[in-house]
Amino acid sequence: MDPASHAVFLDFVLKSFGNSNSSWEQEFAAWAEQQIALLVSVAQQKRALNAALPISRLPPEILVEIFIHCQDDRVCRSGSFRASWLSVTWVCHHWRKLALGTPLLWSKVYISRSHKFRDPEAFPTYLARSKQVPLEIDINLDKQDTLFSDLENFCFPKLCRARSLSLSLPYDMHQGFFSHIPPSAPLLTSLSLSVQEDPSIRYGRIAPTPLEYRWVTPSLKKLLIGQYPINWTRTTLPNTLTFLCVCSDRPASVDSCSVADMVRIVGAMPCLEYLKLEEILAPIHDGIHEASTSVALPHLQYAYISSHIHSCLHFLHHFTYPPSADLELFTDFDNMLDISLLVTPLRAIVQRADREPALTVVVSPTEMCLFAPETSSPGSPSTSQTRFLSLRVQGPYFSDDEVLCNILSKLSLHDVSDLRLQGNICHKDERDGWIQWLRRMPNIKSLVIEFSEHARDPISSDFLTLLEPLDPSVRSAHMPHGPDPVVDGTGPPARSGSDSCLMPLLRTLSVEGIEFREGVSGNEEIWDEDSAVLERLHVVLKWRNIVGYGLETVIIDNCSGLDGEDLEPLRSIVTVEWDGSQEICPW
Repeated sequence: MDPASHAVFLDFVLKSFGNSNSSWEQEFAAWAEQQIALLVSVAQQKRALNAALPISRLPPEILVEIFIHCQDDRVCRSGSFRASWLSVTWVCHHWRKLALGTPLLWSKVYISRSHKFRDPEAFPTYLARSKQVPLEIDINLDKQDTLFSDLENFCFPKLCRARSLSLSLPYDMHQGFFSHIPPSAPLLTSLSLSVQEDPSIRYGRIAPTPLEYRWVTPSLKKLLIGQYPINWTRTTLPNTLTFLCVCSDRPASVDSCSVADMVRIVGAMPCLEYLKLEEILAPIHDGIHEASTSVALPHLQYAYISSHIHSCLHFLHHFTYPPSADLELFTDFDNMLDISLLVTPLRAIVQRADREPALTVVVSPTEMCLFAPETSSPGSPSTSQTRFLSLRVQGPYFSDDEVLCNILSKLSLHDVSDLRLQGNICHKDERDGWIQWLRRMPNIKSLVIEFSEHARDPISSDFLTLLEPLDPSVRSAHMPHGPDPVVDGTGPPARSGSDSCLMPLLRTLSVEGIEFREGVSGNEEIWDEDSAVLERLHVVLKWRNIVGYGLETVIIDNCSGLDGEDLEPLRSIVTVEWDGSQEICPW
């Protein structure tokens, strides 16, 4: 017990004696009064010492900013009272007085079913100390929680003061909560509505009553709606929104929105910067129709749309947006006709006249990303690149011939100089598709082969087929284990034409996550093939050197089964940058 608290305790004991005349009580009282005086003196001395410390010279405004940073979610939501920001009030008298007298520190009310600090008296304490400062309220409860009645008494009447409101509740709790929301919330800038998982609703056994957004929120900027049934036909969202996220993982018939309704809703938000529509657009199966009108979203920076291919593209057709906007599309295909439908809208995105051409392409089995230089002022070209398109697919992989030939090879990617292939995406069985696509990108100067965190399969040596001669007769004669084109002089003449190989301007090859020796992995079927990958790479590099399309640098990172002597043959042809790793790749 600190001296000041001890003094208060002794004073309480003395008062409990009243006017007693017993000798021991009088003697105790005399000693207690002396101890109280000493304790008060010690407390005053400690405060004086604390005041002399450099940290006590910080202006109160700076200390308050530090306390606010202590309210970080990772600390405040840990479920432990002692781990929360309130511990700053136990440091010294000055800090405690400052914290208790700063309403902003008490304006964040977090109520969770997993939080250990669940004393109902805490709610009115927080609200009283926050005075009239706008509140940030975050409520996360389940059906069995008995705290809901306390919220009705203490929290709900203060909703008119909410600046930020986040609700994660069962569906029936939401219905009870909405009866308390005031018709007008002029301070509200952020609203999050999320319905917790309910199998009865998810699988259609219970039909929830759709919500209609009817509140007046003139300051609302951020709106998140998760798993919540909305009557989209009769709903109009605030036109002040800059952030809109609508997510669902239930069957499309439960809470989906027609493309026409979503176009109407989003088109009324001229300030929108962030848009996420996840499995919310109703599917359409009669193809993509031309938009009768085009709505401008001049401030859009990012859009994520997850839907069937027809719905996704039909929705995008209705909008124009800045060339710097980052589009992330996650879609699925029913058949090959769906794949062909991608070509025209993708061309419109890739070949925009008001954007610099794509310079970097990143392809994994399930995703393709395109990057272009950032917009810069005239005369000062930008050196950094930003993503403007990410296409993720369910169904056929990007390594499939159908996708390579019917989508990627029909896009204008002539200026691409950097190609990054992630995961085990190159297969010799699809070599014809890769040839057709890579011929559309003759200016590639850097090729990166790297493992993907999402597809952690080991990478085979099939990627070397992209560097080998295109002529089968030349390839069979000079690839392992045929004659050495350097030793026997049978190599083709130098500069035999750009049709002799892919990527004629290639100068840098970077490989990551390759196993160079047999026996490192238990997958013997793959590693029997790849045991000769280093020899094969050596021959390929020598052949490209002879025909005038040689590489300058080979970068080897996070590859196993190598030692310094293995790389000596490569160093006689190109500059080798090796990180020295000899560990097994993290599959």
